[in-house]
Amino acid sequence: GMTVTTECESKKPATLDKPDASIYSEFVVVRWNDNRNQCEHILRYEVRYDDQNCLVVPACLEELRTKDTAFMYSMSLGEPKVFPGNTYTIQIRAVGRHSGPGDWSPAAALRFVHVNGTPNKPPRPSATVQSPTEVLLTTDGRGDEGTGVHTCTVEYRSSEDPNIPSEQWQSVDFPVLTSTEYRCAVADLQPDSMYSFRVRTVNESGVSPPSRTVEAHTLREIPGPPGGMRVSTKRTNEIIKIRWKPPLVYPGSVDKYEIQQQMIGKHTVTSWITVQEVTCDSFSATMRDLTTDTKYRFRVRAINSAEDKGNFSDVIEAETRYGGAAGTAAALAAFIPSIIGSPLIVSIMSASVAVEAASAIFDSRTGKAVSGATAGIGAGFAGAILGVLGCPFIGIVGAYAAYKVVTGGDVDLNWWSPQSSDEEA
Repeated sequence: GMTVTTECESKKPATLDKPDASIYSEFVVVRWNDNRNQCEHILRYEVRYDDQNCLVVPACLEELRTKDTAFMYSMSLGEPKVFPGNTYTIQIRAVGRHSGPGDWSPAAALRFVHVNGTPNKPPRPSATVQSPTEVLLTTDGRGDEGTGVHTCTVEYRSSEDPNIPSEQWQSVDFPVLTSTEYRCAVADLQPDSMYSFRVRTVNESGVSPPSRTVEAHTLREIPGPPGGMRVSTKRTNEIIKIRWKPPLVYPGSVDKYEIQQQMIGKHTVTSWITVQEVTCDSFSATMRDLTTDTKYRFRVRAINSAEDKGNFSDVIEAETRYGGAAGTAAALAAFIPSIIGSPLIVSIMSASVAVEAASAIFDSRTGKAVSGATAGIGAGFAGAILGVLGCPFIGIVGAYAAYKVVTGGDVDLNWWSPQSSDEEA
């Protein structure tokens, strides 16, 4: 006998309506109707999920029949084919005995939620303080394997702020990257503060109970190194002035600055010693009683109110001026104009300024005098006696120059101007 295929049997099966997909126990249950094709012409049904995976339904269609009055057929999808927490698009089509498969039905979207419900209570996390504003929370996630946990929520509150009620917690969510360990870095905390932390895990079924709390105290803000280290122009044979700028890191935490000094001798180098401490709003320091014609190194660091010390600034070097040469310059500057001549009154003024200049390098505490300064004093009085004739302007300028050289400043011919230099302040 020859088999005869009717026109109905050779026609491609009709497209089915969108299936129904829902969750029962550990499975996604797919249900559908087929009122468009004759059962005897259908070989099987195929289910496609996630737009690429195709499951072949057994040929025995009677096993797919349901007692549900709304649907004719149903089948179950479960692990390892589908997994909790994933969203699937599910389609179905009929395959004819002689005509092959029909077109895929419209898709039904479904997110597979794990049957175990909400995740278990997480273990108590460990807390690691990373910085003054950040704490890292770590907790074991192995107890949640297979439950579809996709988010770890950290809840925290300040243990010291009286304005925050004890029951009020702030929270921040972190995506779960691995199921074995949850790592969550909570930022934007207050420095030098005590916090309480706890964690919850989240899957499609809901949120777990909170873990036991753990406490952590954030670090204090330790200021960074000051910048802009430089030597001021105010420098003499025994005085050096330095300047700096506030640190770039935590400048608001500075309570004071510590200045350290090191002397560089011809054959020895001394240890660093602290010579001054200045307040947070001071950005300069003047070192006095230094050794003449000697090189020094200076560095500065910032300290907060808890006496935490930051790193030192860059080291700068400066050398005190040579006192003998300065005194000799003062003598010549006052003596030469006096020979040219000036009226007696102006010469006395010149001598007075020369005396002040020479006295600037006289150490009254030790009684030690520089010989050049003595020469300056003598030259000044010589100018007062001999300067009967000549130009008064030369006498005044000469004495002014002597004063500036001895005190370590730069000679400014606009010295009579009412403006003053900020650098010398």
